[in-house]
Amino acid sequence: MKRIAYVLAAVLIVAAAGVVVYRTNRGEAGEPGVAGEPLAAGRAPAGILLNEILFAPPEGQPQWVELVNAGAEPANLDGLVLVNQAGERYVLPARVTLPAEGLLLVRFDGTSQIDGMTVHAPQTSFLQRETGSLALWSGADAIDETLWSTAGGPSFNLGRGGYVPAFVAATTLGRTRDSTGRGPAAWTVFDPADATPGAPNPFPAVTGLMPLPGAIVRASTLTVSW
Repeated sequence: MKRIAYVLAAVLIVAAAGVVVYRTNRGEAGEPGVAGEPLAAGRAPAGILLNEILFAPPEGQPQWVELVNAGAEPANLDGLVLVNQAGERYVLPARVTLPAEGLLLVRFDGTSQIDGMTVHAPQTSFLQRETGSLALWSGADAIDETLWSTAGGPSFNLGRGGYVPAFVAATTLGRTRDSTGRGPAAWTVFDPADATPGAPNPFPAVTGLMPLPGAIVRASTLTVSW
């Protein structure tokens, strides 16, 4: 019986380590919202999604946003718009098609041209470096959204296992490999050496896990993975 109790205690500690409480600009804790609507995990439509974002590049380097076609068929960018935290819009170029699992890199470097699967945007800055957001819209529908903050504001996961280290420039916020869900659980943070502009996101590196102080698991069934 003691052995069973020890195993159960270990499972609860590891499960608690994955509990992350977050708050968004427009919703309650645990409910990231676009235009007031919650984004539920696992309900993202097949098609183009945000995939990785460099919002705080080193001095002299551009910000960039990576998109992925998570669907099983080719998809084009017609009608898709990036919207930042200030409501500013960047209309993605039309007649650009991404194959299934294809990636598109948008670099905000002020050159305004298309080079293969890299779009050079006319803006030289589009994303707020400290506390910001980015949404992908199609017409009146929000397809995807992510939030970040390096100053304690609303954010998706900028750390793993409940521990958020000091932020380093060139760190990216990206989807975990093959993720098509919505909300913070679908995203993770990549160290500068693990950033992959224009290439598939790597599997996140193993890091130490820490239970959050006072973490409470409210679930009848716990799933532990690593």
